[in-house]
Amino acid sequence: THDGVCRDYASATGLPVVAVDYRLAPEHPFPTPLDDCDSALLWLAHHAGVGLDAARIVVAGESTGGGLASAVALKARNEGGAALVGQMLISPMLDDRKASRDAELERVALWTDDDHVTGWTAYLGPDPVESPYATPLRADDLRGLPASDVEVGELDIFRAENLDHVHRLLEVGVPVEFHLRPSVPHAFELFAPPAEVSRRALGDRYRFFCTSPTKSGWL
Repeated sequence: THDGVCRDYASATGLPVVAVDYRLAPEHPFPTPLDDCDSALLWLAHHAGVGLDAARIVVAGESTGGGLASAVALKARNEGGAALVGQMLISPMLDDRKASRDAELERVALWTDDDHVTGWTAYLGPDPVESPYATPLRADDLRGLPASDVEVGELDIFRAENLDHVHRLLEVGVPVEFHLRPSVPHAFELFAPPAEVSRRALGDRYRFFCTSPTKSGWL
């Protein structure tokens, strides 16, 4: 689904883009997808010769990938991993406990509350998993995370948890750029690339990558 997206990011920014083909749930539940992403990041951090500055890496992802990017950033901070200069979280799935339960929002949502339950059950399995590496909104301390760009659509059921995450990042001094895209649902730019809101969103993402201190990779 995102091969073309990654090519567009690389073409528009001139930066190296590394897309991780992580194994998928439910055949490979947590922590396998996270381990795959973390292993890829560690590999990049030790192989600067592939064309990027290993000290200036941005991790990013959308939806499930946004949750994985957030978890990878937490793990890198906690375990002394790669030196990240940024994280871009696009409509990230961050908390298995939260769903909108908003009848008006549910009526227009492309990703529904039922999808929310199905997705998290596939990823976590039948038993509760309370690790912040599984559901980043469970993290007790967000201090020391890299500069963050967070984006969500107004008609996305992840809106509330994304706002909660942004507030918590700001409270501990993490630089945050936040975009609430008006009148659009989850993954809006994939369904309507020519729309003005989609073009504006992509422009903001390109700018975030290009304003890093030196070369950045996109994970």
